[in-house]
Amino acid sequence: MGPGRPGAKEGNRVGGGSLRPGAREAGQGELGVGLGRSREGCSITWPEGLFYPPGTNKLALVDWGDPARPFLFPSEWQHVTMFGFFALSGWVDLASWVWLARRRVGLERAALALAFHVLALLLLTHSQGKDPVENRVHSLLLLPTFLTALVLTVELWAPDQPQLWVAKTWLLLVQGSWLLQTAFVLYRPPSGQPWRGDSPADLMFLSTFFCWHLALGIGVLATIYGLSALWHRHGSPRAGEKGLGYQRCQLGPLDEELQKLEVEAEQTERGSFGAGLPEI
Repeated sequence: MGPGRPGAKEGNRVGGGSLRPGAREAGQGELGVGLGRSREGCSITWPEGLFYPPGTNKLALVDWGDPARPFLFPSEWQHVTMFGFFALSGWVDLASWVWLARRRVGLERAALALAFHVLALLLLTHSQGKDPVENRVHSLLLLPTFLTALVLTVELWAPDQPQLWVAKTWLLLVQGSWLLQTAFVLYRPPSGQPWRGDSPADLMFLSTFFCWHLALGIGVLATIYGLSALWHRHGSPRAGEKGLGYQRCQLGPLDEELQKLEVEAEQTERGSFGAGLPEI
């Protein structure tokens, strides 16, 4: 039982997992299944374009016709490895939401953390032998990727921490915006002139632009939080009502039964696994 485990009062988890989503959780369940299917679908379709571009077959791993037996297409194989681990994360989400009797939140988090650890590991060598510009943009991408993997790993032992949610969201925003920037830098520079790897100024500005992306992510989060706070205080139809705030829902017969089941499951897990282990 790791720290940060939700207590019995939440009434919707049993023994380290959640009950299969019911009617009140249908929207959340559909969202989780949709996210899992999106990761799975993207990871299956993208390798097809990597290995079978028009007129080319890059599925070969070794050149058996060469006596030295060199490896072939290392970048493509690294990409498909990345996609494969994110596909695994999507399959785990689907299994947790749809096929298992109880949703295993810890297992979903562990699979996603593993995917980001693999991504960080591959980024360490992904730009080997490439020009300095491509090397620099991938090195900068490695920083938020590694920190995201670290945050996801910490969440295994300390779930439901708002600070980790904010950090994870910010890091993912930075990764997304920097990937878009990378596409323009490497393939479609707005100036029409390619970035020069032999220019110290070009390499320095790549780092400068990355810092701007860090600030952009903070700005996006602050804007969303500010607008949400304004709506909650002034724009909501119930804004201004006395005593309005976050209140604990009234427990019904079903919720009371779930609480009893959760207490029993916690007692069973304490006896089976002991304390200090992360929830899976």
